[in-house]
Amino acid sequence: MIEYVAILLLNVGWFVQMKRIVNRKSSDDISLFNLFIMTSGFILLQTYTLTEAWDPVYALSNFVGLTGVLGMIAVTLIYRRKNDE
Repeated sequence: MIEYVAILLLNVGWFVQMKRIVNRKSSDDISLFNLFIMTSGFILLQTYTLTEAWDPVYALSNFVGLTGVLGMIAVTLIYRRKNDE
C-alpha cells in the first residue's frame, strides 16, 4: 500500500503544475529542455522496468510519471502558442 502512496506523492506535482499553468494562462517559466530530459528518463526507466526488472509498482509509477511529463509538455506548448498570438 505504501508504494501506491509514494507513486501518488511523486507524481501529483505534474498535475498541480499543469493546473497552475492553466489558471495563469502562461507557461513562460517552464523549461521545455528540462521536461524533455525528464521524458527521456521516464522512457528509459520504463524500458528497463518492462524488460529487465519487471515490477508492476515501478511500471505503474513510470507510466504515471511519463503521462504527467507528457501532459506538462502539451500544456506548456499550448500556452506558449496562445501567448505568441
